[in-house]
Amino acid sequence: MKIVEERAPNGALLDWKLTDDSGNSSDVLGFDIADSPTTTNGSYAAGDVIGGYRTIAAASVADAIFMLVTVQVIFKAAVQPTIRMVIFGGTPAALLNDNDAYSLSAADALLVKKQIDPLSWSAYMSHGTAKSKMAQPTVLMKPITGTVNLGYYLITDDAVTLTSTADVQLRFAGL
Repeated sequence: MKIVEERAPNGALLDWKLTDDSGNSSDVLGFDIADSPTTTNGSYAAGDVIGGYRTIAAASVADAIFMLVTVQVIFKAAVQPTIRMVIFGGTPAALLNDNDAYSLSAADALLVKKQIDPLSWSAYMSHGTAKSKMAQPTVLMKPITGTVNLGYYLITDDAVTLTSTADVQLRFAGL
């Protein structure tokens, strides 16, 4: 995957294109999307989904290639759980809700595009009470036709207690 400049005969920059190894290309549009799942005001067991299945439809454009470059997770409560994220290139048939134990059928597992494991996240950064982590998963998505929505589960590997239904915020950025 590479980003290619498209220039006019006089050298002026006209556009950026994201091109795959087969020569397919699309405009580099860029996105920076915030998401705030509704969470449990209470405890989660290790292995539970935080916020349920979430779809970020604005991260895709009809028949366009896009790349998820950065994910940031912010916990407003003073908690620092070990987390992982599973990113999908389609919607699983069996959707999990907030505080459900994470589990996928074999068919739904085929939709997984990337797992961001605990070692891939940065260390927590303290912003006073709020704590944040970042990861750079570099997930390339291209639909055969139509659009592909970015979907994900955020999963805690630790027992953790959140203190409000709006304790988690996420930001997804890419090209």
